[in-house]
Amino acid sequence: MRLNALILLLFSTLPISLALQIASNFPRPWTPNDPCPTSIKATIVPNPCFYSICDPDYFDFTTLDSVHSALLTCPNISFLDLNIHGWSSTWPGRLNLPFSPLGGERYVDLKGLKLNGYGWDWRSEDDVWNSPMCRYGGKLECLMDIYYWFYMGHWKSWLEWRKQPKAQGGKNNADLWLDAMDWTVIEELSVDRVPDSVRKVLSQSQALRKLNTTDIELIMNLPNNTLTHLSFFNGSYMRDLLPDILDHQGESLQSLELRWHDDYVPIRHLGGLDGDFDLLANHTSNLSHLSISVLYNDTIWPFETIEKIAAIPTLRKADLWMESLSKCQGPHDPHIVVATTEMLGFSDKYEGGYCGGKDALHERLLDSTSALEMFKHMREKKQGEELEETTFWAGKWSPGWDEESLRVKVACKAEADSRMEDWCVVEWEGEELPQEAFDWDESTRVPE
Repeated sequence: MRLNALILLLFSTLPISLALQIASNFPRPWTPNDPCPTSIKATIVPNPCFYSICDPDYFDFTTLDSVHSALLTCPNISFLDLNIHGWSSTWPGRLNLPFSPLGGERYVDLKGLKLNGYGWDWRSEDDVWNSPMCRYGGKLECLMDIYYWFYMGHWKSWLEWRKQPKAQGGKNNADLWLDAMDWTVIEELSVDRVPDSVRKVLSQSQALRKLNTTDIELIMNLPNNTLTHLSFFNGSYMRDLLPDILDHQGESLQSLELRWHDDYVPIRHLGGLDGDFDLLANHTSNLSHLSISVLYNDTIWPFETIEKIAAIPTLRKADLWMESLSKCQGPHDPHIVVATTEMLGFSDKYEGGYCGGKDALHERLLDSTSALEMFKHMREKKQGEELEETTFWAGKWSPGWDEESLRVKVACKAEADSRMEDWCVVEWEGEELPQEAFDWDESTRVPE
């Protein structure tokens, strides 16, 4: 009996010991005593050393405080990639950088900035709260928030803030960041939307060359023909605004990305893409790389569409994101109450109830053979400069998409020293997203 009890105790404590061993590998947040980086890639996690045992020998940028300290301390940081994923990743912290409301702080001037999930105007999350705010309605939660407000010492900053002039005390997080850093020297920027104050400052920038955004006002406020790369990702009215964008930046653009998120395929993009490609051919003079979503039905590959892409005379490289209207997956527009798939008759073609795996792709699945067929067709129809490379993407590749979905990536490159049959290679096929799906596009980095 004692032996059985001992064995039971051993196996019951084994998962705990393994968990502690795994948790002990979690890096602690960076401190000013650690070596200074030249770039920061930070994913903010909740209280990293509270729920886990942090390894003192390893550090990373897992808190907004550590990122803030590094930008104040280290003189050679040129690039910041900051990812914040909602309340659960930061509570009881914040969704933005902890600037002092008193002002006077100074960041190093960044050349590259990438923000994901940044909370520009979450005033209730600042170190200085107008009061010990209650996030939730329950009395217990409210009491916990008041205790946290006192325990973290926010009341001290609050008293100091109350003494400030009205102009300083009224500044939000964006205003404080604009005071702390020169935004006009940023050369590459990736951000969803920004406040008006940030748009106003960036409108004076002569340095910004590479921009990834859905903020049409930001794009249109920039000086004419200064961007060499523009990524307009998940733009709700992308097609309607494309003529104005090209009139504003078309002459300088060398690389252009026009895509929508995998769970948002606007109904307005069904058919009629030929006019968009004509615009690209007629309103750009230096466009060598195009990354674009291509819609097609579930019976044939979109040869007519890719012919239009091949008609862009300066194009040498392309990334085609194949949006299949398969038998279980049609276009979706959240602004339409009735499901678009139902309106178009897609939903009654699939009775499986779950749109995943091979059912979510074209009936003729993308592989090296089908990719080569399209690549050869594009090269045959190419006008102007020779098409050197095309990468085909199928499935749901948007960062943040966490459902199971078959994803395929096939890269094609015309090489004189290899057989044509070997030009196209399947670089990825699976249901997980490779790390590169979350990385900054290094091909768009400004050369040193």
